[in-house]
Amino acid sequence: MKDLVYKFLDEHLGDEVVCKPNGMKEWYIICSKKNNQRILKFFVHTKRGVQQIRLFRDWSLCSKVQGYCGIDNEEDCANYIRDWFGDKHGLNKVSDVLKFFPQR
Repeated sequence: MKDLVYKFLDEHLGDEVVCKPNGMKEWYIICSKKNNQRILKFFVHTKRGVQQIRLFRDWSLCSKVQGYCGIDNEEDCANYIRDWFGDKHGLNKVSDVLKFFPQR
């Protein structure tokens, strides 16, 4: 199943992504440059000098993957997408997502 999901995501999303503000302070989205499909959104906040990052899946992408690959469980689908994204872009921990942060 993993190979099918990865192949679909490679073809549907491509290799390049863009990170842009999501319209709300401290919120950002990462989208495919190929078709502007949102892959994930994240929240970056500094509280008491500690940077906090929260990642959130994109349900519309999960839905597409579920439909194409025949995955019943949404959590499994989200995990495949997370793993594909991390593998594709060399992410090992949550804070690695900051490498996509828009230049200020």
